[in-house]
Amino acid sequence: MNKWRIWFLLVLTTFLCCVQVPVVAKITDVATQVKTKTEILRRQLVAAQNLESAGLYRQACNTLLPVLKLAEFDCANLIDNQISPTQKAIIENLANSEISASGLRILGDVLRLTGALDNSKIMLNRSLAAAQNLQMDAAVSAAYLSLGNTQRAFGKRQEDIKKDADPNYEKALDFYERAIASSASTQQLQAKLNKLRLLVETKLDSDIGNLWQEIKSKVDNLPATTQSIYDRINFAESLGCLSMQVIEPHVDTIKWPFPPAVNRCAVKSPLHSVDS
Repeated sequence: MNKWRIWFLLVLTTFLCCVQVPVVAKITDVATQVKTKTEILRRQLVAAQNLESAGLYRQACNTLLPVLKLAEFDCANLIDNQISPTQKAIIENLANSEISASGLRILGDVLRLTGALDNSKIMLNRSLAAAQNLQMDAAVSAAYLSLGNTQRAFGKRQEDIKKDADPNYEKALDFYERAIASSASTQQLQAKLNKLRLLVETKLDSDIGNLWQEIKSKVDNLPATTQSIYDRINFAESLGCLSMQVIEPHVDTIKWPFPPAVNRCAVKSPLHSVDS
């Protein structure tokens, strides 16, 4: 009887091993495929960002749509600020994932740079929702930063047609402050830079306080990269505006020409240049 039991256990063990090995191998293979696919999608997102940085907005958009599985969308229509209710529903029903959060944010940035502000806001709001659902603090901060930039663009558009831009600027300020509160990463410095720039250009009722000093300590320690050069230029122009606001009561007595960037500063006195 014991021999039969031993024989049965040996047969059963052999059978289970034969079944388990292929199953484990298949699971491992699927996991590897998923990881590889995700890496490919991430590389495509980086490629889209590079195209955006180069000013190739339509190409960046065309790169992003397949990554986001938005086959029903056309970049020409998106850039023209056109989107149907069906397409809005598709955006809302996208799965929450790292790729969706990042891809929609990049697409929102691209659309803002082409002037499609309404569509930009749609993409960025969905990016924010995905990032919040996944509890990705850096992605949440990045989405708030981009939303602030788009809201600021709305304000500039209103200002250009001589309408009240302050409500849009106030929303932009709120988004920048949320971005600062959401992350201690690179987005926080970008949000602080953009917040300072917004305040010195609009004179919103908000205390700048030591904001510029906080930024200076960070900017001084930035590595030598293309982005850090842009950050330093951004900061220098904001400091220029701050200086102008300090001397504003005496601005009409200054006899030298002002740099073009000063024209964006929020000063009440008319800026003038000396005739050559």
